[in-house]
Amino acid sequence: MTFFRRARRTRKPKSRGAAVSLAETDTERLAIEALRAYPGLMAVLSELGDDTEESTKKGNSLMSSDQQLFERWQKFLSGTQLSLEDEHGVIEEMAARDPACLQQVCRLLANQKRDAQEKLSEACDAHRQAENQLAVLQQGPWFPADVLRVYADGRLEVACNGRRQVIAAVPELGAQQWLTGDEVLLDRELRVVVARSDAPQRTGMIGTVAEIAGSSVIVRGNGDEEIVAFCPAELVASLRVDDRVLYRRDAQCVLARLAPRTQSAYTLEQPPRTRFEDIGGLDHVIAEIRRDLDLHLLHPDVAGQYRLRLVRGMVLVGPPGTGKTMLAGSIANYLRDTDPSAHFLHVKPGALRHVYYGSTEARIRELFAVARRAPGLVVIFFDELDTFGARGASPGHTLDDRVMGCLLSEIDGIEPTERIVCVAATNRLDLCDDALVREGRLKDRIYHIPRPNRLATRQILTRYVRDDLPYAAGAEAAVSPETVVDAAVAYLFAEHDSAGPIVTVTLANGTRHEIRAPAVLSGALLAGAVERAKHVAAHRHLSGEPGLAVEDVLMALDQALSAEADKLQSPAAARRILDFPGADDIVRVELPQQRQPRRYRYLRVA
Repeated sequence: MTFFRRARRTRKPKSRGAAVSLAETDTERLAIEALRAYPGLMAVLSELGDDTEESTKKGNSLMSSDQQLFERWQKFLSGTQLSLEDEHGVIEEMAARDPACLQQVCRLLANQKRDAQEKLSEACDAHRQAENQLAVLQQGPWFPADVLRVYADGRLEVACNGRRQVIAAVPELGAQQWLTGDEVLLDRELRVVVARSDAPQRTGMIGTVAEIAGSSVIVRGNGDEEIVAFCPAELVASLRVDDRVLYRRDAQCVLARLAPRTQSAYTLEQPPRTRFEDIGGLDHVIAEIRRDLDLHLLHPDVAGQYRLRLVRGMVLVGPPGTGKTMLAGSIANYLRDTDPSAHFLHVKPGALRHVYYGSTEARIRELFAVARRAPGLVVIFFDELDTFGARGASPGHTLDDRVMGCLLSEIDGIEPTERIVCVAATNRLDLCDDALVREGRLKDRIYHIPRPNRLATRQILTRYVRDDLPYAAGAEAAVSPETVVDAAVAYLFAEHDSAGPIVTVTLANGTRHEIRAPAVLSGALLAGAVERAKHVAAHRHLSGEPGLAVEDVLMALDQALSAEADKLQSPAAARRILDFPGADDIVRVELPQQRQPRRYRYLRVA
C-alpha cells in the first residue's frame, strides 16, 4: 500500500516493537490513532522495518486483506457518518481481532453522550425562553387606572377610561399603602389590579381651587373651566380657595396641593446691565425720571406730607430705536441699587395673550399676583404697549372688553398696588386705549423720547467710538475718536453738502418736504452704523491694513440712511414713521439718487 510505503521511507528504524513515527499530516495522525488501537497492525508495521523484499511482500499481502477494515475503522474514529450496519461490523471485527480496541470505542461513545447531553440542555433552555417570550407576547393588555380611594378590606376605587369602579387587588401588592392618585394596572377584563405602575411621579393638570364643597373641590382649569373633582379628606382639610392643585381631568380627582408660585415667566433673575450712564443724548429725560423715582418710590414719606398721589405708571413715548427699552432696564438697575429687594417683571408683546377663552385674563391676574407677593418694589415693564390695542379700534388693533377691564382693574383696582410701578414703552400712543393711559394709571408720567439732535448724536457716538479702538493713519495726521465723531456729525447735520435728502414727500395740499437725516436718526441707527464700520475695519485688518478710518463710519452711516429710505417708499409707511407736523397728510414719496460720502470733506464744517 502506498501509505505504508511512504511511512516506511520516512521512518527512522529502531528496535523491533518500537512505535512507528509517521509524517506530520492530519490524515497520517488519524492513521496513527487507528494503528495504536489495533496492535496487530502495529506488529505488522514493525516487521516492515527491514528493507527486504520478503518484508515488503508480507506487508502488501496483509494490507490488501485488511485495507477495507482499516479505512472503516479510521472513519469510525474520526466521526465520519457511517451506516448502522457498517458501524456494528467494524466494531465486531476489531473486537474479534483485538479486544483492547473496545476501550477506545467506549471512550468515544462517552464523549459523544456528554456532548449530546450538553446540547440537549442548551436546547431545553432555549425552548423554555421561547415559551416564556411567547407567553408574554400572547398575554392580554393591561390598562392604567388612577386610585381614588382605598377601602379597609383592601379593595380599591379606581377610575379607568372615565369610568369609576371598585375592584380587588392582588394581595401581594400591599394596596393598603397606596395613595389617592397613584397609577395602577388592571387586567384585560378590568376586574383585578395586577400591578402598580412604575411612573416616577404624579402627573396631571394644574388648576386653582375655586370652591370647597365637603369632600369635593371645584377646580378651575384652562379657559376658566370648572369641574367638581373628588379629593381625599386629609387633602381637603389643607386646601384653601385659590390654592394651586394637581388634578386629573379624566379621573376627576385632585392628586396633591402645590406650593405657591414663587417665580413667574416674566421675572428676570438679573436686571438688564444697562445703566443711566450708558445712555447718551437723553440726559434731560434721565434727570426727570430719576427725580420722580427718588420722590415717589424712595421717599414716599415726603410725597405724603404734600398729599401727592404716588406715581403708579410711566409711559415712554418715542420713535423706534430711541432708547425706550434701555431706559426701562436702567430704571430697574437704579431701583436695584437703591433697594436690593426690588424686582423687575418684563412683559413682552403678546406674552399675556392665550388661545383659550378667559386664559388671557388669568395670565394678567397671575402677573399682578406675583408682583404683590414679591417683597420690595416691583417694576412691571410693558414693552410695545400699543400691541395691547384699544377697545373699538380698527381691525387688528381691537381688544376684548374683558381683557382690558381685567388689566385696568389690576393696575388701579381695590387691591393695593403701592409697591408696584408700571412702566410702558410705545411709539404709537394714539393706538393705546384711553382708559389705560389716563391719569392715575399709566399716564401719571409720560416721558417723550425725541430723536437725537446734534449734541445727542455726538454723545451717542462718543459712547461707541472709544479711545481703545485701533484707528487708521491719516494722510496728514493720525485718525482719532474726535476726528471720527466730528466727521459723522458733520455728515449728518451740515446744512449744505451733507448727507442730502433721504426722501422727498408731498402733502395733500401740494407742499413738498425734503426729509433729511435728522428726521430718521435714532440711537439704534447710530450704534448699528458704528458696529458695521468696525466690522469693515476688522476685515481690512486681516488683509494687512489695520485701523478704523473715517470713510468706514461715513459709508456705514450712508448705508443705514439708505435702509431708512427704503422703509419710506410708501405713503402709509411714511405717515407711520415720520413725526413732523403734517406727516399724516403725506400722499407721495420720491426717492433721490444714490449718495456717496466724500473723504474728509465734512471735517471743515464740524
